Amino acid sequence: MWRMFLILGLITAAPAVAESGITIGQGSAKLHLPMPDGYCTIDTERARESSLFERQAGLMLPRQKLLALAIDCGELQAFRDRHREFTRYLAFTSLLQDEKPVLVADPARAGYLADFAARSPHFDLKPAADPANKRPKPSDALVDARQMAVIDQDESAIYFGHVVVVKDVKTVDVVAVVTAIGGKAVSAEFRQPFGNDHSIEGLLDVARREAPALIAANIPAPPRVFEPDPPAVAEATTGLSLGTVFDGKIVDELTTRLGRGGLIAAALAACLMFFTFVFVLMTKSSR
Repeated sequence: MWRMFLILGLITAAPAVAESGITIGQGSAKLHLPMPDGYCTIDTERARESSLFERQAGLMLPRQKLLALAIDCGELQAFRDRHREFTRYLAFTSLLQDEKPVLVADPARAGYLADFAARSPHFDLKPAADPANKRPKPSDALVDARQMAVIDQDESAIYFGHVVVVKDVKTVDVVAVVTAIGGKAVSAEFRQPFGNDHSIEGLLDVARREAPALIAANIPAPPRVFEPDPPAVAEATTGLSLGTVFDGKIVDELTTRLGRGGLIAAALAACLMFFTFVFVLMTKSSR
């Protein structure tokens, strides 16, 4: 009995383990979501984590559908063991329009991102070249809770930034990656506690690594090429003489065409014909 309790205790205390990635079914297709270092996906088989997923999914509707939720591995373990709140997490979502997924084929990704970026507000995080040009601090420029601003863009994705303010206090850094994979527009939204006026730049570095990883994990496999079956081997012809059967070149050719077993069978048939012929001659001569 004590062994059973020990095993159950070990299972309960098993730490949250980071995965390399997870796969989400999307109808007949699948999306592969690589996991950044230090993040662990929640387990929706656990009641509290299932409720957490449903609550977060409800907050994102109607513009996004939650696909997966990952939390800093240490914070997820504390959430499970001591019911502590978590502050660093990542939400993977599918973008929606009229309650349906936004469909974007891989070849159309660049055009979709360019159009999306053109319709969005921008903020340049890079320092001004001219010291006299007093640019606002990133945290001051990204505090508008009503919208997120494009803070970077490359061939893989658009990166939106945002700083959440509660009662005039900066509380959370947010960076959202928007790209297209598997024929759908998706987002990976990172959140962390506000650190300082430039802490969002560190979160942006993490997002820049995630975007190409998402695309690489969902490159369609090349179509399989089905080759026709090789033509059937022609059957051995009749009328072979003993000389041709044991000629070296003919033997090599027959071995290639008939295989070793077929060649032996042909040789035995020729021998049988020879002995039958001899037997017939001897019978006639005896008469």
